Parts: sequence; C-alpha cells; structure tokens
Amino acid sequence: MTRVPMKKSWPLRLLRTSVALLVALSLLLPACWGRREIEERSFIHVLGIDKGTTGRVLVTVAIAVARSLQQSPTGDHGQGKTSVILDGEGSDIVDALNKLEAISSREYTGQHITCVILGEEFAQDDISPVIDVFHRGLEFRPTTLVVVCKGEAREFIRGLRAPEEVDIADYLTKVIDTGYSSLGYCPAVTMHDFAERYQTLEASPWAPLLALASPTGGQAKPGGPEEEKAGNSDLMPAAIVGTALFALADGKYRMVGYLTAEETRAALVLWGRPRSWFLDIDSPGDEGLISIAVKHASVRTKVNREGEKVSVHFIIRLSGSIEEYVVDPNAPPTTDRTRAAMAETAAQRVAQLCQTSFDKMMKLGSDAIALGRSVHGTFRTMPEWEAFNWPSRLKDVTATFEVRFDIYSTGFAFHRPLPR
Repeated sequence: MTRVPMKKSWPLRLLRTSVALLVALSLLLPACWGRREIEERSFIHVLGIDKGTTGRVLVTVAIAVARSLQQSPTGDHGQGKTSVILDGEGSDIVDALNKLEAISSREYTGQHITCVILGEEFAQDDISPVIDVFHRGLEFRPTTLVVVCKGEAREFIRGLRAPEEVDIADYLTKVIDTGYSSLGYCPAVTMHDFAERYQTLEASPWAPLLALASPTGGQAKPGGPEEEKAGNSDLMPAAIVGTALFALADGKYRMVGYLTAEETRAALVLWGRPRSWFLDIDSPGDEGLISIAVKHASVRTKVNREGEKVSVHFIIRLSGSIEEYVVDPNAPPTTDRTRAAMAETAAQRVAQLCQTSFDKMMKLGSDAIALGRSVHGTFRTMPEWEAFNWPSRLKDVTATFEVRFDIYSTGFAFHRPLPR
C-alpha cells in the first residue's frame, strides 16, 4: 500500500509568511532620534509676553521645579521655589526663548504651557506674534489659556504669590475657572478660541483681564515662634478686573478697552453662554438691598438688517432666588406683590447692564459676543458678507432688550425672619 504524504495546511503557511514579512519590515523601522531625557528638559508652564526695548518682544517664562512641586509622604509640599522665573528679549518669541535656553543647562519645551499672559502695552500694540507662534509651532498646545494683565507681564509673574496653590500655573487656571463658572467675571479663553476669533469677521478676540491684588497675609502672633512668623509671608494674589476687548485697526488686532466684571456678566448673557452669578438690586418700596442668585438664563437674538443699518432685539429670560435681603427689621414682611416688584426691578437692572455692555463693545468696535454670526445669516453669499465689512459697521448697530426675570424661591423660606 502506497502512503500519500500529507499536504501542509494553508493557515500554517500564511503564519510563516506573515512572521517572515514582519521580521523583514522591522529592519526598516527607524530608531529613536533626537531623544532627550526628562531630566534634561525644562518645562515652561507660564509664558509672559511684553513689548521689548532692544528687541521686538520681552518674554518671561516660569519654569516648573519638579522636586519642589511633589508632595512628601506626610502631605507637605517640597521645600524651595516651585518656579524659576527668567526673562529675555528677542526679535520674536522663538528668538527670545532660544536666547533664554542658551544660558540654561536644559532644553526648553512649551508642551506644558498652561497660561499665556499678555502685557497690557503689548496687547494694545499688536497681538499677531503670539497668534503666529502658537498657530505654527507643534509643541504649543491650543488648550493654553490666554490672559491679559494690567501693566507688564514680567512684573505680574514675578510679583504673583498664590495664596492657596503651590504652582502659579494651577492657581491661575483655577482663578479663571472660578471667575467664569461660578462668578461670571470673565470668559475662559483658550488659544484655539482666541486664534479662531482672530481669523474671522464674525467675532472679535477677548480675554480675562487680571491685576495683582493688594498684598495679604496672616500676622504673626506676638511672641510666637520664628517658624510661625516665617509661614506668614505676604501674599500677592491675582484679581479679576474684567475682560479685555480687542478690535481690528490698521490691519492689526489690539486691545482697545475692557469690560468690568459686572459688564462681563451681561456680555456672557448676550453671547448665549451665561453663568451662575449674583445680582444686587435696590429693594422696591424700602431702603433694603437684595442679592439675587441668577440660576438660569437664556437668550434669543433677532437681527434686522436694512441696507447698511443693523438692529438687534434680544429676548432674555432669567430665573433665580433671593440669597440675602438686607432691610430694616421694622419694614413690613415680604409679600407676593413685593416679590413681583423685585422681579421687575431685577429685569430692569439686567436690561440696563446689557445696554451698557453692548454700547461699550459697539463703540470700541469689538464684537466680543459674536453678533456677526447672526448678522452673517442675513446674507445670501459670502462675497456679499465680506463686502459688507462688518467690523466697520459696529458703531452704528442698535439694540433693544426684552428681559423677564422670575424669582422662583428664596432659599429655605420666602418670608424673612422677624425679631421678637
């Protein structure tokens, strides 16, 4: 009997072919090139930009000191400085960073920049250098926050002493987040948002405006130990002033003014992204002061364009609760009628704030609330919209406001407690 040899199964042949192909291709793979260990790098987490004297820009960097930022097993932070602050001038931002790197023992990287701080004079001149470098450079993140400071960014960064956070980058991030989400004092603007507004006719850039607050700090107890005195060094926190507004003039975007914190709250409502905030009004019928927590807000925009004239009607609906009622104890108790009067007074106050904020932005030629996106919808073609030249029409735009405020609760009880 003749024995027929068994044929190899095709899965086994396919497996051998695949392994041989992978081995051959692995010989063509590149190895690591330009590798730098993390100990040989310096991570910039805050970048400040000012106008230079000998160069075009003055760059200030806050470099994180990793050993001081880490926590010990007992929960205490490492001792020593958490940031090393250096500054240098150059013809542009990259040139200034290269000059700073030349005097450093490590290679700089901007991949961890959390916040970019623009000095007031630099912002009032031309913001194109910072837009250009962040738009082109791959190592710069689009999620970096953009901030404008009063005075020079160099003095702001060097003078900042965070009261609660160890890292000034974390502190600035939380200040802006709290100011936007909880208080409505300013918008939270990333470099992506900032550059997007820079490149469109439908909106103008804006950014939080900060300043160094008055020094604060605990006082050492009389006769206390030296260690306790050393822990009460003066603090210099950052305060939110409002929102910096930018407008296009002579082909350059520059800071033209700012909204106060209260005007920014109204601007956020008109923008369609309102936050929870507090509104103080005079109590109708007595000498009291009422603090209302605005919980919800919505806005609808109706645009009417007749030729070159643009008018807009804002329909705003808000609701909130009375958080505090400072009034004469001998005044009569609150009733449903006075609650309706409070709602009407609050609506009038919001309309007044919106009108003030809107008029200031239009007068400065800054469309921070992106009204151009609604006006753009009234045109049929893109060439017609571009020929309209929206930024040049801002000063002639008029607005009306229809505001309704509902007070739906007053905390645990509507009627205030009366003294007995």
